Amino acid sequence: MSTKNISFDRVMLGCVFLFAWWAVFDVAIMNGDDVVHFASALHGVLAPKFHSAWTPNRIIDIYGRTLFSSIFSFTFFSINGIIKVSFFTLYKLVSASFFAVFVTCSFSYFLKKAAAPETNRGFKLMFSLFFAVVTLQVFFWKNQVHFICYQLPGFLTFVLLKMTFEAKERKLSDSAFTGFLFLSYLCNFSLESFTLTIFIFSLFLLLLEMKANTGLNPARLWTHLKQNSYSRLLLINLFFGSISLLITVLFSDRSKGVASANFVGGIRFFLESRMMPIGIVLLLLCVAVLVLKARRKPERESDFAYGFYFALYLGAAVLISTYLISAKSNTNYFDMESYPWGDLMLVGKLALVYLVGISVARLASRAPRFQPVLALVLIVLFSRLIYFFFDHVEKDSIASVQAGRVYAAVAAGSTDAITTGFDLDAIPMPVRPFPTASSPQWFKDSYRATFAKYYGIKVLPDFR
Repeated sequence: MSTKNISFDRVMLGCVFLFAWWAVFDVAIMNGDDVVHFASALHGVLAPKFHSAWTPNRIIDIYGRTLFSSIFSFTFFSINGIIKVSFFTLYKLVSASFFAVFVTCSFSYFLKKAAAPETNRGFKLMFSLFFAVVTLQVFFWKNQVHFICYQLPGFLTFVLLKMTFEAKERKLSDSAFTGFLFLSYLCNFSLESFTLTIFIFSLFLLLLEMKANTGLNPARLWTHLKQNSYSRLLLINLFFGSISLLITVLFSDRSKGVASANFVGGIRFFLESRMMPIGIVLLLLCVAVLVLKARRKPERESDFAYGFYFALYLGAAVLISTYLISAKSNTNYFDMESYPWGDLMLVGKLALVYLVGISVARLASRAPRFQPVLALVLIVLFSRLIYFFFDHVEKDSIASVQAGRVYAAVAAGSTDAITTGFDLDAIPMPVRPFPTASSPQWFKDSYRATFAKYYGIKVLPDFR
């Protein structure tokens, strides 16, 4: 890659970082989901719990939130030893910095995997701008818990499954295998939905591998598993996934008391969702691809074909896992707008983003004459998406300004009733920015502990 191309890529990454940082700094507010780990009510380690707990299988959730609040507290008290700093401002600074790094790394990853042609710099610019705004839209900030527990493991799960799929053609080095092992462990012990997606995807690939190389002959299966490194990678995913799902079934307090599975209801949720047309096309394409591959002789597939199959299989796995979880819990997890459950399908969204990227890049490479037309289409789409992005930021920044005034009143030691400007009781508990008199006691206690820790205030103000 030339020096000019390197400079162009670095400029794009720098712009994405600044946009992501500024957007999060503008909108970030601590709310109900965040306050628990800031009140020091969590203690985590990178290992699942083999005993009864609310979510004993999740390690990124608990440990990530513990680590985040510990880094914040270290920074806050260190700076306050030198100069007075606002808790609210530092919360926004730290959140923006961590999240901007995450978004920039995600953008860089997808841009590299899409591999847009380098010959037409105008097209590459439009392609990069389009991917940048799509990344900013897919990974939009809601709060720290959503970032740590949903967006981060969702992206890592996509990376894990892409690494798994590519290992069939490119054997992993020892260092890459170490990274794979750690990534498989982390992702399988994150959200149950991501674990189930990994399990279904890996099992499907293992069955295809066994069918192609052993004809599912029991006498040849074990020999193939011992000799084939790709199959062993799939078994590692299945091993960690099985343990995680088993812990959920045996020890999760969250799953206790849930009604029996409603498989008909799960189908109804899918048919009523906006995902239904895409889901049906996706499943039909999977069937067609499998039939065609079974009827023709095995041959070396192109990089685009491998990417297409990967996105197709992963999308189908996400749909199946979402259906199973919706049916088991009798809750519509196909609703991508709900917080935070909409991002249970985040891996599927990323598969769609990846598929669009490699398809546009492929068309541009195979038909260079169409690159100006494609660039025009991309810039039109960019103009639409960037409007939605700024509109979203503007609406959330208004709430952030209101919350900033409340924190200023708390910092001033106000003991009178504080008018927040929010209809607090109408806001769902996970995203409620301040407690009210009708809030649960644990919720009020968490805010009381947080304000006492960072403001030295022992009496919780009356928020209205």
